[in-house]
Amino acid sequence: MAVPRSPSALPDPAGGAVGAEPGAGEALLLTGPAGSGKSHAALGWIRQAATQAGPRGGQMRADGAALLLLPTYAQVTRARRLALTRWGARAVLDAPFATFTGVGERFLHGFEVRALPSAVERDRLMEEALRAAGVAAFERVRDRAGFRTRLLRLVKELKQSGAPLDAALAGLCAGAGSLAGVARHRLDGFLAVATRYDALLKAARLCDHEDALRELAERLEGDEPARRPALLVVDGFDDFTPVEERILLALAARVREAGGAVAVTLPFDPARPLLFAQGAPVRARLLAAGFRERRLGGFARSEAPALGALAARLFAPLDPEPAPPPSESPAVRGLAAGDGPDQADRVAREVRAWVEGGPAAAA
Repeated sequence: MAVPRSPSALPDPAGGAVGAEPGAGEALLLTGPAGSGKSHAALGWIRQAATQAGPRGGQMRADGAALLLLPTYAQVTRARRLALTRWGARAVLDAPFATFTGVGERFLHGFEVRALPSAVERDRLMEEALRAAGVAAFERVRDRAGFRTRLLRLVKELKQSGAPLDAALAGLCAGAGSLAGVARHRLDGFLAVATRYDALLKAARLCDHEDALRELAERLEGDEPARRPALLVVDGFDDFTPVEERILLALAARVREAGGAVAVTLPFDPARPLLFAQGAPVRARLLAAGFRERRLGGFARSEAPALGALAARLFAPLDPEPAPPPSESPAVRGLAAGDGPDQADRVAREVRAWVEGGPAAAA
């Protein structure tokens, strides 16, 4: 069984302990590979900032003292379960946990997310938009659910830019000057359908998830927050959409200007750039925005040396240096085989080499 470690036991390149929460006014970027203890540390920091000593192991400080921002409500639920287990609490309130759509109600006066359509409602609205737009190029496929799903995905990606849909569509149209013929006809058809879809959405008094995030970003940048937590921790993301990153930077600025601290965790390992390529641009942008990096290593989920070595080297570039003998390294070997008989043959030869010549011969 894997034996978990406390994040305070993990090494910090600066010589401290990862368990030390960021200081007042600090923006910390906590990076490291999967299993290095980032989320464990984040939950520990939230406990330190959100609770105080009490007769049953701790009670809440002032409402909103700390906030843990997570990608989905399913992850919020999981974080609460982990908190119940690790904190030894009888109950944990929702207050310290939120998603992006829940942040506005924690920070801003009177902010409320408008009704979000279900997947079925979005599909019906797109179906109606296709019928009303009457695009000849889409006539034969407009009744196919898969086609409507692809159009909705394109609309979603445009809205993720953080711009109103009409502005995003205008930019798309301006950038497509080189298109002609069928390609241009299909683009014009998409522009017409997307415009009609957005109008139907507004007429139904609904908004897409990305619309709610854009409204939140605009309010955070322009309005005075109702409250600002002493600690904001963002965990569970390996990338941000443009509108999510806009919200993150606005939140960070609001918290820090009031003397609070901000911490963002990000999966990243410079020794394996291809595996963590998605997080590298995010890391660069956050560092440029004033975040200070603290990097973790190792494998905090288990004290077994073999598992730690495997986790650290998984998908790493091939080492030009010869591997150390098995007696000096974790007892995990990898064998590549073409098929079942070849696999059995390679294993048999490995065993024979160990029997006849010992570790040196097998290496």
